[in-house]
Amino acid sequence: MDIVKVVVKGNTGEYSSREYSYYSEESLEIGTIVKVPMGNSMISRDAKVVANHVPESDVELFKDVMKTIPAGSKIVRQPKLGEEVIPPWEVEDKKPDIPWTEADEKTVFDDAPDAVVPKEEQPITAITALQYSPDSDRKYLHFSNEVAKIVDFAKMIEVVSHDTEKDATDDLTLIKELTKEIDGTRKSIVSPINDVVNTINQAFRKILDPLKEADGILRKKVVQYKQDVERQIREAEETNRMAQEVARRQAEHNFGEFTVDTTPVQAPITAKTTRATVGTSSLTETWKYRVVDFDKVPREYLVVDDAMLSTIAKKHHDKKPVPGIEFYPENGLQVRKK
Repeated sequence: MDIVKVVVKGNTGEYSSREYSYYSEESLEIGTIVKVPMGNSMISRDAKVVANHVPESDVELFKDVMKTIPAGSKIVRQPKLGEEVIPPWEVEDKKPDIPWTEADEKTVFDDAPDAVVPKEEQPITAITALQYSPDSDRKYLHFSNEVAKIVDFAKMIEVVSHDTEKDATDDLTLIKELTKEIDGTRKSIVSPINDVVNTINQAFRKILDPLKEADGILRKKVVQYKQDVERQIREAEETNRMAQEVARRQAEHNFGEFTVDTTPVQAPITAKTTRATVGTSSLTETWKYRVVDFDKVPREYLVVDDAMLSTIAKKHHDKKPVPGIEFYPENGLQVRKK
């Protein structure tokens, strides 16, 4: 078993300046691109071999915790036109070691030896996105496998020492990177669909918005008419009631005679539901509220201004007192990649 040093490829495509030492189950030439396990959850990352046949004395202090690059971890290069495609698990049997470099890189996922994804993938369109199926997407399945390992490790580890704290920090960094990668993949799939949806929405909004405006105008006019009719009916009823009351009082003082005109005032004739040729309309009643005296509103109906208090806490900490409010710090954890 050989000892090699590698530099790990980040999300930007650049390799880290920090070198990591690994055991390797197979001979690896300098410049070879491989998949290496990272962190305690063993997330696999692309890496480039920068040194091989490293003396064991160079890693004596930490050799017991070094991870191993398993056989078959070389990343398969893109075959040239007319070249025989040899599966990575048969390379050692049919061809000598080829020091494949970053320019030849082509990703192979650990959990599926036949899952070869070209580096230059075809752009995703709305049509292909609508046909997307996670169960048949090897990249999604790879992410799912990685996430399962991370979750298992997170549940298993107990942070009780500086060493275990460092292990957890490494995994938190990898989680942060993996989250960006997964979310970037998700956005690349839904973006074409969202673009089409936005275009469609904008086009239909141009005709729906005026239609909505017309609906509002007509509703307001019909409601106003119905309210006016109801008001006229109430006024007519009140006028007739008052005439009857005056007539009754006159009759009491004039031996049953009265001079007031008690002919009923005719009110508009209307129905609660208007039945037109193709539809009906009727008034509805929705109860709402408005504040008329804020000082009289009971305390239990008042709501604290969360946005304003959060701004004060972030900007002034505890230097700007607010009666009845305590500002306090709450610890979180900032994780950054080196």
